[in-house]
Amino acid sequence: VTIPFLLSRMGTELYGLYILLYTSAGYLSLMTLGSGGATLKYVAEFAGGDDRKRLAEALRYGALFHLAGSCAGALALFCGASFCAVHFFGIPPGLPDLGIFMLRCAAVGSVFAALVQFCFSAMQGFQRFDLQSRLSVFLSVLMPLAVLLLFRVGHGLRAAGLNYVGVNFVFVVIGAWGVRGL
Repeated sequence: VTIPFLLSRMGTELYGLYILLYTSAGYLSLMTLGSGGATLKYVAEFAGGDDRKRLAEALRYGALFHLAGSCAGALALFCGASFCAVHFFGIPPGLPDLGIFMLRCAAVGSVFAALVQFCFSAMQGFQRFDLQSRLSVFLSVLMPLAVLLLFRVGHGLRAAGLNYVGVNFVFVVIGAWGVRGL
């Protein structure tokens, strides 16, 4: 539903930069090195065994691995955004500055997205699939609808990049609040 509207508003080159934001952030999620699955497993094990001390450790280490891995990748992308935009992705003339901005939004947003995934893994470990599913669906719907709205009211691709960062940040706060209450 959103693709035809965004393509008509952005054109193929800007839409390509929009997709680059999500693709780059997705690749950066690999930097968490499977800590989502480990978080889920150990939270489930220690919550089920009522081992509060080890549960707290599992949550702490899960958050730490999500954060450390994503920060390492994000830092590399943020600092190397100029090189990547021009030499690796071959962004067309006239668009490198916007491409660099989108890559940097991907870098920053990917840290928040990794923490959202940590929260989702913890919720699943606590067997709160209902909460995780609701938040996941809401996030999946909110992100593109917010971009549609931004373009409808005349904002450009920079606003879409900032939207990615902002929405993921808000979901970190919501997710952390949800996990804390479990």
